[in-house]
Amino acid sequence: TFYHSAHCYGHAIDINVNANPCIGSCGHVGGTYRPGKDPYSVTKDVVNIWKQHGFYWGGDWSDPKDYMHFSYFNH
Repeated sequence: TFYHSAHCYGHAIDINVNANPCIGSCGHVGGTYRPGKDPYSVTKDVVNIWKQHGFYWGGDWSDPKDYMHFSYFNH
């Protein structure tokens, strides 16, 4: 079985899993999200740049919170 996802089609990207985890229904993948303390955590400025270019941010979702995830589709 081939897993189809936005990543497979080039519609999504994950940034630095070690500093921008996925938490919730995905389990816990990655490290700890600490923007302002961890220089590798995605900041609000970075999120806003992606959003200005039409992307959705997984950190805005209720479940899972996917801080590493940016995609053209909202989930």
